[in-house]
Amino acid sequence: MGLVFSWFGDLFLLSRAHVTFLLGLISFFLAHICYIIAFILVGVDWFLTISALVVFTVPGIAIALWLRPSLGSMRFPVYAYMLAISCMIALATGAWAYSGLWNLPLGALLFYLSDIFVARDRFKKSDKWNVLIGILYYAGQVFLASTLIWFN
Repeated sequence: MGLVFSWFGDLFLLSRAHVTFLLGLISFFLAHICYIIAFILVGVDWFLTISALVVFTVPGIAIALWLRPSLGSMRFPVYAYMLAISCMIALATGAWAYSGLWNLPLGALLFYLSDIFVARDRFKKSDKWNVLIGILYYAGQVFLASTLIWFN
């Protein structure tokens, strides 16, 4: 389901329209919720999960402060999304510690990094670097989806 919601998110982000971007953000938010549920079902090391969440709070706050002047009416949806992706990466780390599925935190991290450049593109500066680094998202999705190969 995470991949399906991500596909819809990709589709919506093709448009630069405000409402369509919000639909994309909602789709990706739901994708992260699906991944969160999947990681919990795999099992997580809660100590490492909480530790990772604390670690990712630092860049999360920095990114929120950097984006804040440009967000306008999108402030709440973007902050909610940032919380969801931060929880997703923390739980991916905890699932890796519990299950040994190394592809989970790697996929989540690539997704996280690419989203920084999606935010930069939409709220700060649009240039080729956003697109080039945004491609990390596809590698991240491949790593997350490859769990089906490794998990028995």
